Amino acid sequence: MLLMAGCSTKKKNFLSRGYHNLTAKYNVYWNGKEALNAGIDKLEKSHSDNYEEILDVFPVGTSESAKSVYGDMDRGIEKASLTIAKHSMLIKGKEYVASIDDSYMLIGKAHFYKRDYVLALEMFSYVVKQYKKNQIRFDGYLWLIRVNTELARFKDGEKIILLLEEEKKFPKKKLAELAAVKADYYIKKGDFEQAKDQLILAIDATKKRKSKSRYTYILAQLYEEINNSDSAAYYYAKVLKKNVPYVMEFNARINRALLASAESGDIGVIKKELKKMAKDDKNT
Repeated sequence: MLLMAGCSTKKKNFLSRGYHNLTAKYNVYWNGKEALNAGIDKLEKSHSDNYEEILDVFPVGTSESAKSVYGDMDRGIEKASLTIAKHSMLIKGKEYVASIDDSYMLIGKAHFYKRDYVLALEMFSYVVKQYKKNQIRFDGYLWLIRVNTELARFKDGEKIILLLEEEKKFPKKKLAELAAVKADYYIKKGDFEQAKDQLILAIDATKKRKSKSRYTYILAQLYEEINNSDSAAYYYAKVLKKNVPYVMEFNARINRALLASAESGDIGVIKKELKKMAKDDKNT
């Protein structure tokens, strides 16, 4: 009883800070984060790419598939909200529990994946305003760009992009994510020139092989859109050197051969590639 009495969220002593930091991170918040990640994993696995169009930079499913993860996302929101309610030590405008800002971000992301974009916008805006001196504000800004992109609020998204481009303290470890977010923004805005430049940066900066392969394929598509056949064929060829899903490899081969045929005016190029592919049973 004496221990609990000394762990008030209104007192910023060592005991209170230690207790609430430990309990918040490894108890309620952890469960909420697990629920969020489970939902994201479901969405990514259920996502089906349409190779007739430019692929999504972030494969997060459809409005229908979003409904299948409502339970996971609601659980994440519930646990994160409980973390804030029980463990937040916001004293004189300063938060003393490290996982509280993460909890607000978790709630915002859960709303985003549920496609409750207005609620997500409110939560990420709160993070940016409340944690002005904390690096998590950059996460808030990145997700604000993503929300505005989904809502086609391109002017609002551009304001944040310009702000981040002038931000000297932007962390280097987030440069790959920033480039990918900007590429997604420019693609959906229809500015393929700007989008390809950002994808090149994202490919160079990201350490995730799966993301690198996806960005490379999209980059090839963008070059094709702006009628740069040589560069498009070059990046489709780079995709084939990576360990990519079968459907992506299949489409990369077809697209590269079509580009070569169009460039040379010789239909024999595509015939040669198709015959080569037909020898593989999986291409029957």
